[in-house]
This record gives sequence, C-alpha cells and structure tokens, in this order.
Amino acid sequence: MPVHLTLAFRRIIYSCFILAFLIAAPLVVFYAMGYRYSFLKEKIERTGVLIVSFSPADARLTLNGTVPDMQRDGNVAHIANLLPGIYTITLSADGYQPLTRIVSIAPNQSSVYKYLTLFPENPQPVLLQQGVFTALTMQGETLILTSQTATSSQIVFTDARYNAPQRFFIPETASTTPMVIPMGYGRWSAVQFATGALYVLDRQEGRVLELAALHTTSAVWMPDTVNPELFALEDGYLTRYTFDQNSMPIAMDRTRTLQTLTHLQRTIYGITLPEDTGTVELIQWQPQQKTWEKVLDLPFSQGYAFAETAKSFLTILDTANTILYLVTAAPTKPPELFHISPRVDGVFWYADGAQLLTHNEFEIAHLAFLETFGTQAYERTILRVSTPVTNVLLHPLATHLLFAQNNSLTIASLEDQPVPDIISYAHFDSLTAFVVHPTKEALLVIGTLHGIQGLYEVPLAMKK
Repeated sequence: MPVHLTLAFRRIIYSCFILAFLIAAPLVVFYAMGYRYSFLKEKIERTGVLIVSFSPADARLTLNGTVPDMQRDGNVAHIANLLPGIYTITLSADGYQPLTRIVSIAPNQSSVYKYLTLFPENPQPVLLQQGVFTALTMQGETLILTSQTATSSQIVFTDARYNAPQRFFIPETASTTPMVIPMGYGRWSAVQFATGALYVLDRQEGRVLELAALHTTSAVWMPDTVNPELFALEDGYLTRYTFDQNSMPIAMDRTRTLQTLTHLQRTIYGITLPEDTGTVELIQWQPQQKTWEKVLDLPFSQGYAFAETAKSFLTILDTANTILYLVTAAPTKPPELFHISPRVDGVFWYADGAQLLTHNEFEIAHLAFLETFGTQAYERTILRVSTPVTNVLLHPLATHLLFAQNNSLTIASLEDQPVPDIISYAHFDSLTAFVVHPTKEALLVIGTLHGIQGLYEVPLAMKK
C-alpha cells in the first residue's frame, strides 16, 4: 500500500526546501559575482581577474608555481576568480629564456599585463654583408647604410636582407659620419656633412645633386608635399629647395639668422642665434607672409638643438648644459615651456607619442603626460647602470629598452618591477650601431664578430 505523507510532514519538507533555497540562492548569487572565502585572511573577499598577453603564443604559464585554471586564446590567457593579493607569473618555452613577473590582483578588477616577451637563448648573429659601415638608418622597409673612405662617402639603399643594393658615391668625406635625412615617401634623401656640404640623392634617376658646398647647419623635409621641398639653413639663413627639372634653390628669408630647424604639424620651427640683448627665440615660419613669427623666448644658452618631436610637442635640448625643454604647440592654448631634467643625451617618444623617455649614458628616465587634466610632466628613473650605454632604442612593443653596453646588445624591461630585468643578449668584438628589423622580430647590427666587420642580423624571436 502506498504511504501517504501527512500534511504536517509535507509542510516540514516544503519548509526545508524553502529554507535551503533561501540559504543557497544568496550563496550562488555571491559566488557568481566573484566572492570567495579566503582561508588566509579568514574572510569573504571579492575576486579579481588576470589577463596576460605574451610572446611566443605557445609559452607555458604558471601562477605561483602551478598551472592555473584559465582560458587561452592564442597568446592571451584569461584567469578568473583570483583572490586579491600578489602572485608570481612564470612564462617558459623551449629555446627561450624564462620570464618571471610579480603581478597584483585587486578585488572586482581586471589586472591586464600586455606583451610579456620571451627572448631566445643564445641568439646567433647572421652575417648579411661584409664591409666597413659607419651608420645605418631604417626608413620603412628600406635600410640606409653609410660607409666612408679617405676620398669619398658611400650611401647604400637596400632591403633588410641586403638584396639589390643601390649605391651612391659622394666625393666628400669628413671626420664625422654624414647625416642621411630620408624623405617620407622614398625617392629623395638629403645627405648633410659636418663640413657644411649638402647633397640630395635621387633614387629614381640615380643622381647625386650638390646643393651647397659649405655652411649648411640644418636641413628638414616638409612632409606630405606634392612637390618635394627641402628647407635648409645656409650661413644661418633659411633656404627652400624645390625639385623640378632644374632643382634650383629658392632663398626664403635673409632677415633672421638661425642655429637649427625642425618641423611639427607641417610648420617649420627655428631657434635664433643669441642676440646682443642676450635673448634666444623659438620662431615659426609663416609661408603666406614669408616671414618668421616669434613663439616664445628661451632661456639664454650658447647652443640649442631640436630632438625628436611627437604629437604637439617640440623637444629642445640645450647643447651647452644638456637640459631638456618641452614646448607645447597646441593651437588651442599658448605655448608653454617645461624644464624637465638635467643631463639628457637623447630622447624618444612612445605610446603613440603620448609618453617620453630620456636617457644619458648612466640613467634612463620616463616622462608621462596626462593631457586629460592638463599637460603635466612626471619624471621617474627606470634604470641606472654602472657602465655607459649607447644606441638606446625602444623595443617595437614598447615593453623593453635595447641598448649597447660593453660591445653587447642588452635588453632591459620597462615594466614596473622592483628590479628591471636586464639581459646581456648578443656579444660582438665591437658594436657600432643597430636598428629594429622591419619585421620587428630581429635587429640589424653594424659590428665586428670573430674579426669580421659587416652588417649582421640578430633574432628577437625564434624562426617559425
């Protein structure tokens, strides 16, 4: 016979179900919202999320020494439900140097760590071309090399593998390496010598044009012009060269003597020579009126030079005292002058022109610009070294610095770690200069290895 539950017993069962629901439902909701019990802190805390992107994509990832429960999509790992605290990430892959990072997890937040990069173990430089080169520049996918003899200078245009080189010989030599000033879209390049001589190379016609024999101190191309225009200072005066059938110079202004030129946002800027009154001016060229207009007064100095520009900033180095100044040229407000830091040998911009790195032979500092709350500069030292560094470059992913130290390629992390990772990467007998390969997976190096001088390729990633 079937057993029928009494009404009272059924009410007890229903009450238990309701009570279980009332207890479990909040727990499920709070669990879904990311709350977990921390046995270490003996309390309930809301968890956070860790998102890591890395290279190579097949790298192994551990968290505090164990493989975490995570979702992976190519080179991105997504680790959820982590209690707040400090964790240690380790990335490893066959043939690569392992990488360890200290990461912080905050409640109800996603902590994102981008572009954690592993570098190959024992990278082997590959000789691309034997020869004595003195400088190299990368313009897009075109490699520009310079070499010199006692009677002439050679400029070579080629690709990153030194295929089909195009050579130009200039009957000019100097104690210092000539400066090659390529134009943005390829056909024309200017070559400036320390003697003051100025030449232009026409890659399409294979011609060498001598523009000025002496006294050229500075030259810049005006970008994005239909007809190429080269602005140069000759004896301190502005001269514009246009390249038509005759390639004739056009004197633009003979009223102001300048010490240097640059351009920003299609505007030519110059710095005047010190006047008897003790003033130095930053001025800009007005093409319609064909006159100079004063922007602001600079502190008195015997010498200034423009450094790399980006966005709406002019970067000016005081060559006497190596002091860096930043001038905002935004049209919505008057220019401002920032005195940033003493002892600056070089600068470069990154983060799409929003942040700046300054360096000298013993120290690398970082400057951030917060335009949301007004333009402000905050300086912090990233790296101090005991032996001099040269040829400071930024890794293509803006995660590491690349520089030469004791004839070795050296890599230093830019990430905010207690002690930056410094890797002595590839060793040479002597090292002159290097640039990043256009594929961003190698460096092109001028140096000497095992007694052989030439152009070398050093991998930043394993060959696929």
